[in-house]
Amino acid sequence: MSVFIKFQKISDTDGIVTYQNFVPDDPFHGVSQDQRSTGIMVDSVPEPTPQTNKGQELHINPQTLVLTWVYPDITIDQMTADQKIAQLQSDLATANESMAELTIMLSSLLTPTT
Repeated sequence: MSVFIKFQKISDTDGIVTYQNFVPDDPFHGVSQDQRSTGIMVDSVPEPTPQTNKGQELHINPQTLVLTWVYPDITIDQMTADQKIAQLQSDLATANESMAELTIMLSSLLTPTT
């Protein structure tokens, strides 16, 4: 199955995929001959591997036509509500662990020795 893609060139060996059509030969949803001159055909697109607090960008090497996923960090402004909740829960758990350790250290310092 061929996939039609368009990409924005970053360098001679890297570009960000901006458009994908998985049915380029379909008479209704496909890609016209004029449109084909604005992109390239590839054999397939690899599946991404979702990662916590990471975005997903499909990149292509224009020289080799190899597609790879890049996982840039996302900022709190770019996170979904569920991602924000998960991040806050993780941050809270870390803070609670640190607080427990500090409490134990402080307790040992304030406990009189005999």
